[in-house]
Amino acid sequence: IAEVLVYTSTLNAAQRQIVENYLAAKYNLTITGDVYAGDASGFDFDVAGIGRNSATTHSEANSAGFVLSTYNSSIDTDGEFVIAGRASGSNSVVNCACGGFPGTIQQRWGRTWFVDKTTAGTLDATISFDFSEGVAGLFPQNKNDYELLYSSDGGLSFSIVTIPSADKSISGDKMVFRVPNASLLDGIYTLGTTNSTLSPVNGLANKTWYSYQSGNANDPLAWTLDSGITPLYVNPSSETPGAADNVVITSGKTITLVADNFAVNNLEVFGTLDLVQFSGHTTTSISGTGRIRLAGSTSNLDNFPSGTTTAFANATTGGTVEIYGTSTFSLNQIRQFNDLIINKSSGVVSLNANYTLNGDFTVDGGEFRFGSTASTLIVYGDIQVNPTTSVTVENANVRHQLDVYGDFTNNDGTVQFTNRVAVNYTAEATNGIVDFNLLNDTENQTVTCNGVTRFYRIEIDKGTDDTYLATFNANNPSNFLLFGYANDNDGAIAQLATSNNAFALLRGTAEIQDNIIITMLSDNGNYNISAGAQLWVNGGTVLNNGGNSTVPYGKLKISDGLLESRVNAGITTRDNGTIIVEGGVVITNQIRTSVLGTSNVGGYIQSGGSVTVDGDGPGGSGLDYYVFSLTYTGNVFQMSGGTLTVKGYRAGTASNRGAIFINSDPANTSVTGGTVIAEISNTNINRPGTLPANDSSAYVITSRAPFWNLVLRNTLGSTIQRQVDILGGTSGPAGGGAAEVTLPAQNLVVKGGLTIESKIKLDHNGKNLNIAGNLTIQSNADLLFSNNAARRNTTTLDGTDNATLTFLNRTLA
Repeated sequence: IAEVLVYTSTLNAAQRQIVENYLAAKYNLTITGDVYAGDASGFDFDVAGIGRNSATTHSEANSAGFVLSTYNSSIDTDGEFVIAGRASGSNSVVNCACGGFPGTIQQRWGRTWFVDKTTAGTLDATISFDFSEGVAGLFPQNKNDYELLYSSDGGLSFSIVTIPSADKSISGDKMVFRVPNASLLDGIYTLGTTNSTLSPVNGLANKTWYSYQSGNANDPLAWTLDSGITPLYVNPSSETPGAADNVVITSGKTITLVADNFAVNNLEVFGTLDLVQFSGHTTTSISGTGRIRLAGSTSNLDNFPSGTTTAFANATTGGTVEIYGTSTFSLNQIRQFNDLIINKSSGVVSLNANYTLNGDFTVDGGEFRFGSTASTLIVYGDIQVNPTTSVTVENANVRHQLDVYGDFTNNDGTVQFTNRVAVNYTAEATNGIVDFNLLNDTENQTVTCNGVTRFYRIEIDKGTDDTYLATFNANNPSNFLLFGYANDNDGAIAQLATSNNAFALLRGTAEIQDNIIITMLSDNGNYNISAGAQLWVNGGTVLNNGGNSTVPYGKLKISDGLLESRVNAGITTRDNGTIIVEGGVVITNQIRTSVLGTSNVGGYIQSGGSVTVDGDGPGGSGLDYYVFSLTYTGNVFQMSGGTLTVKGYRAGTASNRGAIFINSDPANTSVTGGTVIAEISNTNINRPGTLPANDSSAYVITSRAPFWNLVLRNTLGSTIQRQVDILGGTSGPAGGGAAEVTLPAQNLVVKGGLTIESKIKLDHNGKNLNIAGNLTIQSNADLLFSNNAARRNTTTLDGTDNATLTFLNRTLA
């Protein structure tokens, strides 16, 4: 009996060789060009293949549901062939919880195929399993549930061929594996599944529908069962997805709901799903990188589908929720999303439940409002409020939390985290509050106010120390407003765990840039800069002209802008708190150490800027300390630039404290530049001639540290001379406590120039003067010398450069 094969076109050389292999296997023939050895093992049914011969190719073949084809244009060498044939028998489903199969495989096709690949070339192939020809089923399901199984021992045991998810796909009724040349080995192959419930090998589970074209969800023309990149329309029964089906909305396609109660199993969104105002939607899970749009239900509530959103909310592989429309409605369900966009043309969307956003929050249109139910909004990405939009808070006695881990930008919108229109430092608001919390402990954050941004309370808690920045800037001073309660006394707490003050700096660095004005840190007691924090004024303005003191346990740095602490205890260092001045302007009543004892050393470092310490400022200064007092040997004093002006202390009081007291050990002292101005600016300084010997009622300097340039100045309006004395003294709480230190008079060392301006008399009181630079004594100024042995001194000019002695109509006295 002869088998007659009839073809509608002429076979090329490659096709002819494949047909000859088919016939040789079927009829046990010996031929030239035999490239298939599977027939020796009984795999001689439906032999088919792909390959190249004499520069002609055949690139797709089907062996009873086992489909071979090429990819990467890899049939490029004559003699390249991949041939497959099956064993006898019909196909079936084999449950594989048995020996010889990987433990994860639950089912496999009963039919197997022998694959024989020639050694010529490097042929990459796709192996597909056609469910319509396989086990009388319909369509495969989730591609990641299926595995390509391989046996090298004649089918006694199988292993899984490692195929990345990106190289798996479902195309209509075919499960497709892309197998590179290195993984395409001679042996026996079949199909397995790791999920026989949702993705059985007979394809009888719930279907997976793909968006074929944009349209409404109830239109069969919008859905296909083909998952290809360019899908075919495969919907033989004109169906739409059912509650047990899986749905994939593909990239570039929009599916719009036209009714309530859209119900599916697993929902993947890579394009757009528009819920409009329909509600009651249910899913098991939602995933994908696409967009789900909603406009709120007709009952003015959240109409997002139920179901697990973990995958859709993933920061890397998740999607976007867009709220649009014109209705006013409430977000009343706890949600976790990735990106959230408010894009309303009118109406208000109110938050009345806790929300977590793993991505960005963007207000692109309309109004977003924190509602009448206390809620927490956590945003791990960036927040942007765009022009003509607003963020507000309900006028109700409710306090919300906004936890921010990215940047915040008000891009000419309106943001009101409080309904207050003016400051009230001493009372908490009762008409709506949003606490704005910057909490990222691994990255810097920036708050940009290019539209009116009305804060109530700002908390900065970024890790364990001051490493990470929270930077504040605005394009206009009127765009940053802070109206919250600021009346907490922080007390003697080195590291604050919480603070009710409007600017609550706990950990991290708060950088205050251009056009940011903070009008009050605390109006009561001490405002602490914690050990793990830094307040950095870098172009903006920080005022703390209420309460008792600004207390750095950490760092207070000024590089540009203005810092004022015009209160009685001025700026008081505790622990290792450090004042760092690089530029800008500092005005305070006092700079001193703490009443808590000698462990509270701290430091003063100045390389630029202008610092004025005015003991006669509003509220005066603490009388137990010199106006500028580094009381202990452990205090750091470094000066390399800038100007430090110390003035206005109350001489002649019962405590008899002076103006400048620096007790820093030489190891803690470095002076390489800068100017110190000792300024007499009030009438509490007695006139020379009325002073008893060694009287501390003059302007007193007690310093172990040298100065670079020292200027002695009298800014009182009269022509009467005032006196500066080099004397010993005591600084610290009166009564001899542990914090009180007495230092004897020290020689005065000036490493730059000493200028004694008009109306000043300098009395060394027997201490030596060592001047490295110029010595200038202006008109109506005196440098006292004495024949009294007890008050005799040596004045030395010992610099390495030329120096000038200038006497403007004066003589040495």
